[in-house]
Amino acid sequence: RAVREGREKIEASDLDYALDRTILGTTSRALNDKETKRRVAIHESGHALVAALTKPGSIRKATIIPRGQALGYVAPIPKELHLSTTSELLDQVSMILAGGVAERMYLGEHSIGVSGDVQQAKQIIEQMVDTGMLQDGFRLTFDKGKKAEQMQALFEEALQKTEQLIRDHEPEFQALVEALMKKETLEGEEVQEIVTGKRTEVVS
Repeated sequence: RAVREGREKIEASDLDYALDRTILGTTSRALNDKETKRRVAIHESGHALVAALTKPGSIRKATIIPRGQALGYVAPIPKELHLSTTSELLDQVSMILAGGVAERMYLGEHSIGVSGDVQQAKQIIEQMVDTGMLQDGFRLTFDKGKKAEQMQALFEEALQKTEQLIRDHEPEFQALVEALMKKETLEGEEVQEIVTGKRTEVVS
């Protein structure tokens, strides 16, 4: 992009553009339908709020500008691989579910757009059960029925945590929605400042 625009130096915005294009695809367009735009803003604000609360400095950007198949997205900071704990994985599931939860809380029902989120959350929960990563201890089960019960319990625990976080931080959530509706894209530092009141630098 830098070469195309006749520049001799690569800027941070070029790297950001390259990441989005690589992960999500080339097509970028505006959301013209106001109702859809607000739903997407509510959905992405749910993700952004829970991410900023549970893992400060972990967001690269939040946007409601569609790219590829995504109508909007909250982009994480790429992380070095590490061994996730039970509580960290539950926080991740809460963040993943937060978009759909926010839609239900503020619009009465969620859209088909949450299908990818649900599948991603399900994979993490299943992995937790398969490796005995339960909140009340290290337990393995080889019974399909008990495995389903344990998965359901983890899902409900993450769901309750998500709902509580959004309720407890409703002013910050609404501020995120309005900021996205106005600016369409927020940098990670901007999201963090809206949520926690301080400009936390993104974690590299």
